[in-house]
Amino acid sequence: MEDTEILQLFGIPGYTGAFQIGCIARRLTIHAQQRRAFNLAWALHSQDLLVTGSRVGVIGAGFSGLSFAAAAHVLGANVRVFERMQDALHMQRGNDSRFIQPYVYDWPEPGSTYPLTELPFLNWFAGQAGTVVQQVLRQWNRLGVQPTYGHSAQAIRTVGAELEIEFEGTTEQFDIVVLAVGYGLETTVPGHLRLSYWRNDGLDQPVLGEQPVQTFLVSGSGDGGLIETLRLKLKDFDHWNFIRSVFTSEPFIAAARDAAPFLSEAAHPNAWADITFPPALIVEIDAQVRTDTRVILNSTDRIFKDDSSLLNRVAVAILLHLDKIELVNGRLLRCIQKDGGEIAVVAGCTNQDIATTQTIVRHGARSELRPLIPPASMDQLLDTWNGLDDETHLVHYRPEFLVDEFMPFCRETSCRVVFRRVGLNAQQTITQIRDDLLATLPLTRTVSSIENGTETWTWNGRTATLHAMTFPHFSDFVIETPSRALLNLLLHEDRHPYQQLALNVTTGADEGSWEPILLDGPHIWLTLEGSGTQRVIRLQTTEPNIDYSMLQAHRIGNRDRFLDMLRHTWTIERMIDFAWRMTAPFSKNFSWK
Repeated sequence: MEDTEILQLFGIPGYTGAFQIGCIARRLTIHAQQRRAFNLAWALHSQDLLVTGSRVGVIGAGFSGLSFAAAAHVLGANVRVFERMQDALHMQRGNDSRFIQPYVYDWPEPGSTYPLTELPFLNWFAGQAGTVVQQVLRQWNRLGVQPTYGHSAQAIRTVGAELEIEFEGTTEQFDIVVLAVGYGLETTVPGHLRLSYWRNDGLDQPVLGEQPVQTFLVSGSGDGGLIETLRLKLKDFDHWNFIRSVFTSEPFIAAARDAAPFLSEAAHPNAWADITFPPALIVEIDAQVRTDTRVILNSTDRIFKDDSSLLNRVAVAILLHLDKIELVNGRLLRCIQKDGGEIAVVAGCTNQDIATTQTIVRHGARSELRPLIPPASMDQLLDTWNGLDDETHLVHYRPEFLVDEFMPFCRETSCRVVFRRVGLNAQQTITQIRDDLLATLPLTRTVSSIENGTETWTWNGRTATLHAMTFPHFSDFVIETPSRALLNLLLHEDRHPYQQLALNVTTGADEGSWEPILLDGPHIWLTLEGSGTQRVIRLQTTEPNIDYSMLQAHRIGNRDRFLDMLRHTWTIERMIDFAWRMTAPFSKNFSWK
């Protein structure tokens, strides 16, 4: 998508300079919203609308609001962030019931199990929602932008060439206003004791009490309802472990792809019954079924919708094949509290009154955008987005967008890449590499002291230091720079022979000759081992504790699981990105068990 198209889709009809981020989009994951925020910042900046000195008001301190505000801040804008609650990211704070993985909704496409976001800033590693919040907040706090809490926006209006935000008893004027009001609270039904999707609930824990089997009615068949169904019927369910334990083999992935047409809105409502799943897949999932819950899934018409995750749809379809889930069609009208449980009243159901231990309502969130803009503007937005083949959650900003601008807030030390040459003359190797780079790249040598093993190079105002270190049996050639753009240029530019040397490492074509090591300050060493498509990232540390909160100690637990998790066909560039993002902003100590 071009920048102008982004601005058109995100713009609020009737207002010049007012935009919304995903408020009416269908795919509303945390990662998707962050991408939309950076897409919007990029589009505004590329059209010279977001520049140094721009007055920017951001309504909402959720993930999308903070992501856009961060981009606007480093671009020189005067940013004000307003949040009606008392904390940023308040919706997901403290939640350890929801495991979040950035690419799971892309499954089974390649890269869908990759655990780390690849954003210009505010990156996070797959984990519990509350832990993801802490990862993001530690980075956000480095910016020094303090949101204004307890401010509830009432409306926005145009005043001359400016935009005005009306709060309770006050107004403020801006050049750009961004409504990042996010998910909002879920809708519910009369009599239901609302349990928000982001509150801790214990649904995935074993049932306690005298009653060996408890009945749950899950109303709603979007991703929220499907996920609750899986949590209630599969042991210790989270997407990460489910993919790793079940959907890792090609036959199972192929079976899921074959099932997709039967699990779409275009298919017959009961088309799922015509799917033939591999017997081994049925057995694999059957072994994980909980026996302490009875689950009734309720939807108004069809269970499976195109905008829900294929993984969720396939898993629920298999549970239906196993007769582990009951289906009830009809609209949930109300809930009646009775004798320590609930009675769910469903319109159109043969037995309208369904006795449940608990009813879980996942009917989606009410729009927080509608109260802020006139009905005509809202209707125009809905008409624009209705049936839209929405690609706004994909990356459209340029790869170099804000990469170096965020570095002072991302890292306290430079990233160093070490190439080790074993058994050869160190000085000759280092000199050859240096000369090749200088001959093919627009680099300037500002300091030359190769005798003591150090040089400084510059490129477009960015600097890199090169160290030559000689040891008895090997030599190291080190590139260190605070500029990731320059580091990528040094390692990936197609025009010089060094590119081939780097590629030889990742393809295994020159196995054993080069060993790339990424060092993260004094703490983390990441070493690429293996050849061909089978490679492992080996983590070493010089200290007992690692500045590495994103390892999720309570989930990963030990070194071996971490290594297993990182078995990918990694390129040098991905290794750099990995080391770059998992660094200085994170301070929670982690010890290997």
